[in-house]
Amino acid sequence: MKILALALVVQGFHWIEHLAQVYQHWWLGLPIKESKGILFFLDLEWNHFVFNSAYFVLLVVVWFLLRNVSSRVAMRLLIVGTLIQGYHLIEHAVRIWQHIQTACEPCKGILGWYIDGVYLHFAFNTLVLLLPLIAFIFLIRPLLKIRYNK
Repeated sequence: MKILALALVVQGFHWIEHLAQVYQHWWLGLPIKESKGILFFLDLEWNHFVFNSAYFVLLVVVWFLLRNVSSRVAMRLLIVGTLIQGYHLIEHAVRIWQHIQTACEPCKGILGWYIDGVYLHFAFNTLVLLLPLIAFIFLIRPLLKIRYNK
């Protein structure tokens, strides 16, 4: 549970960066290349790839550790969130390959050719934050009942 809580906190901060990018792109009208979030110096293809890889690994570890938990809803949410993060990681792997080939920054990935990259990655990051977060709530509810009913 602690690993999931830590992963959610870190992903929450990452999500805030993407929220800032949406604000910069949509509200301020900045182009994608200039919508770099709050910590603009971290908005690099390699940073996103490493972060998304680590988050994916954490979700897989959490799934493995909690695979025998009785809450089907929590496990389904966690699995769907992990699968979406897995695809998100594939997007970033393609972006790394494009970056190595062409030095693009940011690169389009796969779906970025069809969907605005700022909105696309905000959607990915929202889903991979919310689904495991809801799973976490389902997982801690029984623990809270035990703790506060004594």
